[in-house]
Amino acid sequence: MNSKMIKPGDYFLVNSQNKDYVKEAIENGAVKIISELGFNYDVETIVVNDVKKFIYDFYYDKIKDLELIGITGTNGKTTTCYLIYQMLNMLNVKTAYIGTIGFYLEDKIIKLDNTTPSIDVLYNILLDAKENNCKAVIMEVSSHALKQDRVYGLLFDAIGITNVTQDHMDYHKTLKDYVSSKKKIISMTRNKKICLLNKKSKHYKKFISKKNVNIIIGKNIKIDLVILNEEKKTYENYLYDEIQNAILDRNLGYMQNINGGIFVISGIDKNSKQILEYRANLLINAHLGSIARQIKDFEDEYLEKEKYIADETPIQTIIQEENERKPLDAKELKYYNEYGGFSQDGTEYLIRVNKDEKLPTVWCNIMANEKLGTVVSEGLGGYTWYKNSRLNRLTAWNNNQVTDIPSEIIYMKDVETQKIWSMG
Repeated sequence: MNSKMIKPGDYFLVNSQNKDYVKEAIENGAVKIISELGFNYDVETIVVNDVKKFIYDFYYDKIKDLELIGITGTNGKTTTCYLIYQMLNMLNVKTAYIGTIGFYLEDKIIKLDNTTPSIDVLYNILLDAKENNCKAVIMEVSSHALKQDRVYGLLFDAIGITNVTQDHMDYHKTLKDYVSSKKKIISMTRNKKICLLNKKSKHYKKFISKKNVNIIIGKNIKIDLVILNEEKKTYENYLYDEIQNAILDRNLGYMQNINGGIFVISGIDKNSKQILEYRANLLINAHLGSIARQIKDFEDEYLEKEKYIADETPIQTIIQEENERKPLDAKELKYYNEYGGFSQDGTEYLIRVNKDEKLPTVWCNIMANEKLGTVVSEGLGGYTWYKNSRLNRLTAWNNNQVTDIPSEIIYMKDVETQKIWSMG
């Protein structure tokens, strides 16, 4: 509703905040005035009770199928939204971006006056995204926009709150008003939609709502993206150049060859490739169709497995109590820790538990020497490392024996008798 942006043939929406600019809007070519003030002007005038509702009624049915993702917070909105915008498009989910650096739709970039534009501009560019066959729009939602109802009527399919610290006090005056404005977004979701919260943010609990599926993130999770280029080396390496250009075009060059970054590998032998594939948590093969299709297959497979697990009748195992064995004597055990210890000859580690005395969670058994080590928890989770348990993990941490794919098989072998026992 900025009179300076009016072009010949446009409508101009009038409320109490911009009533003094009607004349300028008409001079710039406005052919119709939509006003909630009840005045008549020199061009056709439509009087409405609420300009925001008029915009909503005019646009919403045309854009309601768009999947909207809204990110708010003091810091990190632009980076978060832009990365999601890039990732969704790489997954062949056509997505537009609205935020601090403009409106991005394919090769089109339009500069915006505000992080979250005025309601008339916002609905208009959402319609533009819809008419250009976008499936989703990721947008930054500022505290100003929430307080001023610039996002009036919109319902988000997912929202995220990066953090909330003291900011914009020139406008909000108090931290309470700032947080209250941000909180409006949690009531603007379609029922039972995802709300991502940052546990490190002091005020994150204020954004928890029973209406949403609240996912609280408390760790800085780093993920390595490894791109294995199997193109045969020639004088002109077209595929390698395409991969590098894709990385640079998305301003991600700084993430190459660093922990939690992007690695482009080519020319590795068969054994190295097998180790890389074995170590990967998620494996995408370019010969098996689009990324979106393969991820959908993974999702369907996981949901089917989860359904099977949920429907499975629990198995009850009755263990007979051993009354004949005498209680463990702490004095007879080496390195006794209230639950057990090593036998005198060092050949056994003895533990005694019963229904009244269970092992604490998490209970871990560690076997290691100077070069190699492994840890197994009471839930059969664990991992194996070489020399340094933090830096040189050979296998991924397996945390859930039901849903996680085991990263290793651990067994014990007596080198003298050649007998083998599994750890399970």
